[in-house]
Formats: sequence, C-alpha cells, structure tokens
Amino acid sequence: MDKVIKNLRRTYEHLTGNQRLTANDVKYSIVCNVLLKELGYDAMDFDFDGKADENRYDMAVKISTEEKLLIKTKSIYTKLTNAYIDALVDDIEHFGAEWGLLTNGRDYILLNSSIKPHKSKADDAPSSSVVFWFDIYKSKDKSKNNLKYFRYLDKENIFATQKTKFFRDIAQYRAWLGELTSQDNWPAVKNTLYQFFNFYADGTKQYNGLGEINSDDFTRFIAYKQDAKSSLRPIRSKESIHNNFSHIFGMLSAYKKKKKIDLSFSYPHEEVLVVSTPKKKEDISHLNAENILKIIDIYKCRDNALRNITIFLLCVSFGLDRKGIKELKWRDIDLKKNTVTTGGRVIKLNKTLSQYLNELKLEQTKEQAETGYVFTAFHKGKYKPVSEATINDVFDRLYEYDKNSIWELFSPAYVRRGLIEQLFRCNYSLDEIMYLTGLKVGSITKYITMERIILRQATNTSSKRLPLFDGVLDKE
Repeated sequence: MDKVIKNLRRTYEHLTGNQRLTANDVKYSIVCNVLLKELGYDAMDFDFDGKADENRYDMAVKISTEEKLLIKTKSIYTKLTNAYIDALVDDIEHFGAEWGLLTNGRDYILLNSSIKPHKSKADDAPSSSVVFWFDIYKSKDKSKNNLKYFRYLDKENIFATQKTKFFRDIAQYRAWLGELTSQDNWPAVKNTLYQFFNFYADGTKQYNGLGEINSDDFTRFIAYKQDAKSSLRPIRSKESIHNNFSHIFGMLSAYKKKKKIDLSFSYPHEEVLVVSTPKKKEDISHLNAENILKIIDIYKCRDNALRNITIFLLCVSFGLDRKGIKELKWRDIDLKKNTVTTGGRVIKLNKTLSQYLNELKLEQTKEQAETGYVFTAFHKGKYKPVSEATINDVFDRLYEYDKNSIWELFSPAYVRRGLIEQLFRCNYSLDEIMYLTGLKVGSITKYITMERIILRQATNTSSKRLPLFDGVLDKE
C-alpha cells in the first residue's frame, strides 16, 4: 500500500505544481487514473454523472447489478466538512448503495450509509458515517487514520472479502456511544479496536460478522502484541491486557445489547496470557471483607484499639486522607442521626463505624480526653489531636502486629484506592462515588479508567447496587 500512497502524492504534487486543480481534475487525474486503478477497480465499471429524480452523483464504480461505490470529488482548495459528508451519504442512500468516497485529492473519506444515525449532533464532531479519514501526507495525525489502514479502501476488502465492514462496525459502535466518545479516552479505545480488527481480519478469509469472535481470538491478539516481530507496542502489564479486553468487550457487548449478535466473548484464563507480573503496590484486591475483619481483630488486642479501629473504618468507609482524619471534630459527627459531615458532604454512617464512634466517644469522656477532635493522642501529660505521624503509625503497626507482607501495602491512600474500586464494582454511580469519597471530577479517571466506565455503560448488565465489602460493615 506504500506504493499507492507514493503514487498519489507524486500525482498530487505534479498537478498542483502546474495548474489550479478543479474538482474535475481531481476526479479524472487522481481518482480515475491513479487511486481506483491502484486499488483494483476496473475502469470499464466507471460511471459518471448518474441521476435519479433530484439526486445525482459525480461518479460511481459499479461492482455488480446491486452494488456500487459512489464518489464525490472536490477541488484541492475545498475543506471537507460534515455538510459535504452528509450530502454524499444522502446520495448513497438514495441510489441504494452502502459505500461512498469523498476526496479533494489529499484527504480521502470512506463513508457508509448503514451507520445510524449518520449525522453528527455537534458541528465540530466528525459525522458518524465516517469509517476512515486519511490524509496522504499525515500518517499519524490523531484526528485522521493511520495510512497503514489505507488498504481497506481497495475493491478486495470493501466488496470481495468485505473485511472493511469490521471498521464500519467500529464506527457504528461509536455512534451508539454518543456523547461518551467525546471524552479524551476515545482515541485509546479506537486504537485498540483498530489494532484488534486489523489483526483479526488478517486471520479470516472474509467478513463473518462479530458473533464468532471469542476469547481465543483475544488471546492470539495479546500474543501477537507480545511478539518481538510485531509492529505494535508490546503489553507489559495485566492492567494493559484488561484495558484492551474492556475496549473490545465493550464494543461486542453493545452489539449484543442491540440484539445484533450472540456474544461468545469472555476473559481468557490467566495462564494463557504472557505478561510481566504487576507490582504489588498496584494490587488493591487485599482490601476485602475478610481482611477488614482481620484488621479489626488485630487492633482489638493492642493499645488505643478503639481509636485505631475507628481511624481505619473511616478510611474504609469514606476514603478519608490523613488531613481529613486529623482535622475531624466531634461537632462534625451526629451520633443520633448517624451522620458525618466532611468537606461539606453529609454522609450516613454504616453500623460498624457508628458503633465504634459511640464507644470512642464514651472512652474519651471517661478518660477526660476530650479536645473537640475525634482522634487524640496522649503526649507530655495531656491529650492532643493526633498528628499525621500517629496516623501513619496506625497503619505501619499492622505488619508489626501480624507478620503478613500484605499489611505493608496498607495506608490511607491504599485504602482510598481500594474503596473507590469497590464502590465502582458494586454499581455505585460516579456521582455517588465522588460524593462519598470527596473525589474531584477531574481525578476520577486516576482511579477508574475511562475504558472501564465505557464498558460498564455499554454493557449495563445491572444497575442494582451490591453490598459494599459483602455487607460486613452493616452487620449487627
């Protein structure tokens, strides 16, 4: 395909250097004489200026009695806008075709009329009907497609094997996602999907829909990306594999939801995936119901048990950081209504945390340790608000008390990450997660990737909220 691009560039530069190109010059000198011939189309099938009722086309390539490729050319000085795209799509539909090509000699836009809705809601967003948009001088422009996919414009891929339909399906998926794809992460999702379907298309004789794709295909794709001979960036972590999977699974699930396919795609067994071992710090699975109960039991046998358990439970329940713990005052807590006010948010206490706060309050009253602050430490003969060093010590002592290496991971930040993950897994909305934890809107994707947000939105398997940490904090 490099030869095709070189010939297009050479012809474009030769013509622009000698004359002012019109739309007809682009049509005959570039499209007919170079592009279509290089891509395997027969000049005997070219048809010009076709009409039907009020509609007309500049050019069409007849593939069969039922199929044709409609082509619209513009002068090299014309910017290809959504208005031109939508007009050509209307013509494609009117003439009973599916595919169309819009070009000004430099940009080549492949359109498909079966994508619904094909008109973009936003003027500055690309039309949903765009399957590929190439600039022959920009191979890696993020707003355009990489030129390595230019081969999907040829007659073989569009009409014979129909492999170009895999990429039409990607465009349809984006149209279904709508406003979600305006997020910055869509380029990453799109990149995975293009890589996967390019790989998958090479391994199949022709387009056979999406329903036959399975976990073995995904495993082979990951293995290919790990191959040193592959031109793709290798995957180095399980998180990257999960992201790749969520991109692909999200698209296939959307097609299942629309009742377009029967989904047979699931995450492959771990042992078949060759990746480097993730760093222990990245593993937040240790914050679970079993370990929460273990930690409470560990603290029960030590000094300052009520204080330390309550600090831990506040981290587990609301993701409080050291500053939030240190500055928390009893006036922020309503033990009658079972609420805590932090960062302007009034949040309901779970039963376990409410129990320990009540016991801690009674203990401070009994020991005359009241300072107005919820957490205190006895220092130089009097009680003072705890320092951040004391809070660090509460977590550091876990490993001293019980020689299990996983406790070395625990800190307010680690627990906060684990809580946010648990909330997301338990079907809490993003609004609820941000309200409970005080997480800022701009920080949400630091904890939950946009791929996973899109995946959950696309699958929407259940909106029912699940018990947090298996409900251990709300048991009597």
